[in-house]
Amino acid sequence: MNNNEQKQFFRECLYTALMELMTKKPIEKIGIGELCSRAGVSRMTYYRNYRSKEDILASHLSACYDAFVERLRGEDELTLDKICLLYFTFMKEEEQFFTAMLHSRLAKIFIDELGKYMGEVMELFLPEIKPPYYIMSYISGGFAKMSIDWIYNGMDVPVEEMATLLTAFTSYMNSHAK
Repeated sequence: MNNNEQKQFFRECLYTALMELMTKKPIEKIGIGELCSRAGVSRMTYYRNYRSKEDILASHLSACYDAFVERLRGEDELTLDKICLLYFTFMKEEEQFFTAMLHSRLAKIFIDELGKYMGEVMELFLPEIKPPYYIMSYISGGFAKMSIDWIYNGMDVPVEEMATLLTAFTSYMNSHAK
């Protein structure tokens, strides 16, 4: 195994161990020693890869968003409907991760990472415009709040309905804008 593969392996071990431990207790009650023991890695390996347990989650979230953006890049034609459907599908696929993250009161990490990636999504969807910073905050904030509420409610509404709710409201707003 080369260095990059080994580093990725250790990161996956730490992520998996953290997720297992977070099903039993909040992240703030998980010790680094306990995490390293569960992951089968040394403290030195942990500190070589991360500064905090939250960094493990932020790193996984970033990888999830990278995969989501790549999925969008692979689409022939991007529509708002398709983006919303793929977004909520992506959320559902990572349900355990998002639920654990938000139940550990780490919504800020979720919101911040989503904000970073919404710019890439907008660039893919509407490459001819570059929305100002505060408009991007508005868009990502709406996605974040809707997503967080959906997660807290146990993803009680099907993916397709979530996408339809968002696109129908957006269409309604556009048709009534003056």
